[in-house]
Amino acid sequence: MIDYSNKDLFLMDSVDKQLNISYDGGEITNSELASEDFTLTEKLTSNGNISLGECNASFIEFSVGYGTEPLEGKKLTVTITPKDGIAFKIGEYTVVSDKPTADRRWRKITAYDALYGILNEDVTDWYDTILPEPAEGEEPTSITIKQFRDSFFAMVGITQESTDLPNDSVTITRVADFTQLSGKSVLNAICEINGCCGRINREGVFVYQFIRCPSEPFFPSQILFPSNNLFPKFDGSPAEVGENGHYISANYEDYVTTQIGAIQIRNDKNDVGVTVGSGLAYVIEGNFLTYGQTAEVLTNMANGVISKIGGVYYRPADIKAQGNPCLETGDPIVVHTRYATIETIIFQRKLKGIQSLVDTYVSKGAKDTKKNLNSVQSRLAQTDGKINKVEADVIIAKEAVIDYIETNYLDAEEIAADYATIQSLNVVDGKIDNLSAIAITTQNLSAQSINANQITAGTISVTYLDVAGIVSSLSVQSVTVAGLSVTGSATLGGYSTFWQYDADLGQYVLCGSPE
Repeated sequence: MIDYSNKDLFLMDSVDKQLNISYDGGEITNSELASEDFTLTEKLTSNGNISLGECNASFIEFSVGYGTEPLEGKKLTVTITPKDGIAFKIGEYTVVSDKPTADRRWRKITAYDALYGILNEDVTDWYDTILPEPAEGEEPTSITIKQFRDSFFAMVGITQESTDLPNDSVTITRVADFTQLSGKSVLNAICEINGCCGRINREGVFVYQFIRCPSEPFFPSQILFPSNNLFPKFDGSPAEVGENGHYISANYEDYVTTQIGAIQIRNDKNDVGVTVGSGLAYVIEGNFLTYGQTAEVLTNMANGVISKIGGVYYRPADIKAQGNPCLETGDPIVVHTRYATIETIIFQRKLKGIQSLVDTYVSKGAKDTKKNLNSVQSRLAQTDGKINKVEADVIIAKEAVIDYIETNYLDAEEIAADYATIQSLNVVDGKIDNLSAIAITTQNLSAQSINANQITAGTISVTYLDVAGIVSSLSVQSVTVAGLSVTGSATLGGYSTFWQYDADLGQYVLCGSPE
């Protein structure tokens, strides 16, 4: 909650309030705005639940007279001033939409904060610079997560708050190669692995928003309190909303969410990963900053996350009350109704009006949060992206274009790769230049060279096929191959194959007989 000396004036409808929207070349005041048509929308998480790593742009909407100069692309500074009070800064925004209404009396303006442009920005070149591909024989570049995030914000030109994050000292190297990496993916990964979300504050500064408990954590069993210093969540009273019963409405669940007692970090759903703590676990999955880390490092990272999120609980609610711009997403709040005291967290808020401010606060969540996954958009384990190189125990992809793959298990609907070394391949449609695998199951596979112990396929088109091993087998409905080498047994088109020496050719040839 922002410390503002005149905050009580916002709760008084009788107090005149002046909204001021300034930009280079002019300003907009109440007289140019459509009556009460101003909305501020902020979302700490897009689903209204605990979702570590999320970074969402806030935005404002308002209507101005049709004769106002075009505003698209202009940077706005918005303040609101109650009578006899000082100006309160709502925030800084850039106009992305300026559209006339149907009656041409007004123009509807939408403006976003600085995160809007960063989330969609391609930062691949920056990534390749900060973590370059090592030359053959050279050691890869190593940097800390603190250096990684400092470099990122210097590159995008936004000030971040000065703070220490729990996993700042962890060293990372280039493990995954990206042909396209968005700013959103980078922010998601940084914030998630440090147990927080990210947002732009009213001064245009990026802040790391940790989720704070609305009241002192309770521990219904010993397993939810594994150490004396694990859950330092409660750091003061929550802000009271709708004081003296002056809230407008309060819909809430008859339960509070179960406290998070453990953190699991894993590559994907088939990976055991590491887990610290006990009880209800929050799962961090597919965060590229965790790739290539040892079990010891991952355990330390998980401890850093649980030190921030462990023990948090709240009551899911949808509350409408007199508007208070001083409140921010992530703030713990309390509402006293006739029937219950609601202690919750603001995950989403919508502030409407000018003279008569109305706030809506939303928090969602199940009683048992059984499936909490990260919101990282460039998740290599479940991706539709284009990647140069992937080295992982398990890769699951709907569609992927990857130059180099090294994995124990690959499950994909469609994949194209130059080189792959895999223990188990399960693919619907694959195109790979060089494939070395222990087991292949596929409907359609096109390759220049295949070396495998076992192949089960509908159709194979290959320049050279080598199936080796005493217990190896080849079972294919249709095969087009220039060179075929089989050691063991093979069934091709319903024929059982065997090797026989051809004296005319002076070499062994592969023969077949009906099974």
